Amino acid sequence: MSEGLSCYLVVTGEPVSPELLVERLGPAPRSDVVTTDEALKFTNEWIASFGD
Repeated sequence: MSEGLSCYLVVTGEPVSPELLVERLGPAPRSDVVTTDEALKFTNEWIASFGD
């Protein structure tokens, strides 16, 4: 387990993949960092991409 220090990168329309686990608090390019609102919007779009 990552003890909450990692998170999954998700792709619209695809299930979570264990191969896409990244460090949550590691360094990242500024262009890859999003606000909470942007992350929530994407999460909702990701869930909706699976349809009913």
